[in-house]
Amino acid sequence: MTCEYAYNIIVAMDTFEHDQNEILAQLEEPIRSLQDALEHGVILSDGVIAECPYDYDSMLDAHLIRFGACGHLRSIEPQGWMFRFLHHSGIEAHKEPYAIRVTKSYKNVVPHPGKNLARIEYWSQQQPGLFPNAISLLLDWDLDLDREVVLHLSKPAAAWRMGEKPVLEWRHRIAVAVDHDLEFIPADEDVEVESMFDLDDLREEQEE
Repeated sequence: MTCEYAYNIIVAMDTFEHDQNEILAQLEEPIRSLQDALEHGVILSDGVIAECPYDYDSMLDAHLIRFGACGHLRSIEPQGWMFRFLHHSGIEAHKEPYAIRVTKSYKNVVPHPGKNLARIEYWSQQQPGLFPNAISLLLDWDLDLDREVVLHLSKPAAAWRMGEKPVLEWRHRIAVAVDHDLEFIPADEDVEVESMFDLDDLREEQEE
């Protein structure tokens, strides 16, 4: 393990902790808007794929859904929060002190950030380009067998590499219903993350 990688973990583990249910309550409006946007994206993708004479794959489906979600978000006017569009139809919502990066689930877990420095910084709770002391959250989405949108909200603790276990403080599935507030669903696939490292040892390594 490099000192830089260890340092990222230390920084992320030392971030200010907020009650997870309180976070969900504060982010109710942007999360509902993002879920609605993804549903519009599914409708767009279904229509395009139905008329497509060629075979398609899940990557095309995911991109069409993101593209449709971006188009829908451009038609709304957020109140008390904002969003910005990233490369390749990426979406990020902001409601201080939180930033929510929308990402496609990978094999029912949060994807690793890859080699992109901006994503590594986001996953590591280091956000120089956002508002001060921003807290990075990930809203990973997938589709069930009926092509209904499934959402999980998580707080990354550090960047990790392909094939490694996600380094998250927490991750929970969200129940989205019209007639009641958002809530987390206890489920087997929700990740209960234990620290993979001794933080005292990592601090000593960083100081050497």
